Amino acid sequence: MRIKTLHWDSNFFGLKIAKVDVASPEDSEKLLVRLPLLHKQYDLLYVFSQQKIEAFDEDVLCDCKVIYLQSVSPAGYHPNVWKYARLTTVSKDLLHLALESGEYSRFRLDGKFPRQSYEKLYTRWIEQSVSGNISTDVFCYIKNDNPCGLLTLNIQKNNAVIGLLSTAVQWRGKGIASALLSHVRQYAFDKNVQSLSVATQESNINACRLYEKNGFMKSSATYVYHVWVKDFMQYSGNQCFTPPRTPIVR
Repeated sequence: MRIKTLHWDSNFFGLKIAKVDVASPEDSEKLLVRLPLLHKQYDLLYVFSQQKIEAFDEDVLCDCKVIYLQSVSPAGYHPNVWKYARLTTVSKDLLHLALESGEYSRFRLDGKFPRQSYEKLYTRWIEQSVSGNISTDVFCYIKNDNPCGLLTLNIQKNNAVIGLLSTAVQWRGKGIASALLSHVRQYAFDKNVQSLSVATQESNINACRLYEKNGFMKSSATYVYHVWVKDFMQYSGNQCFTPPRTPIVR
């Protein structure tokens, strides 16, 4: 089991946050045993596991992060997709599309974060993308002179990673997201990139279907838990709870 303090997240959200990598049932048991000590150090643990952890009940938010991957091949450019030049400010349309992309985000679904944390995070994400700090390229689908679809891309040597991808609500179901994916696949091909990857939530069925329809294959799945340490601890007087002896990972 590996516990790593996340300084950026801690500073951004104003909390004490760490990431915990759980690799085995034994790691899960060790984590539960250490919680009485960890609650003095951290407010929140992001627990990453390849398997479900049964000791976490329904009050512990669980997000199954799925990575989709495909080999890059020619797909053709779409005339309605435009690449943005580097920007120093974000328009209201771009900001709205960025916020739409996080509909299933664990940061949006977890109401225990400080108010408007999700909006603050995704605003920062699109700001850093258009400035070129965390994305190499930003593409928009333009309809009637307005952006109605957004895709951010970060080319990392032989792999291009899709970050934000969204379509304005009123334009969904019209093939805009598929047009963006096709355009970016051609763009990556012309850049001699070998693969294209994207992360989404297993619960986001429409997104999973979109990627599979566009030739992506599921590469991996990881369960991510938000353990608010003090809330998870169960006190009986001064006695902390005892972890169950039955297997807690299946």
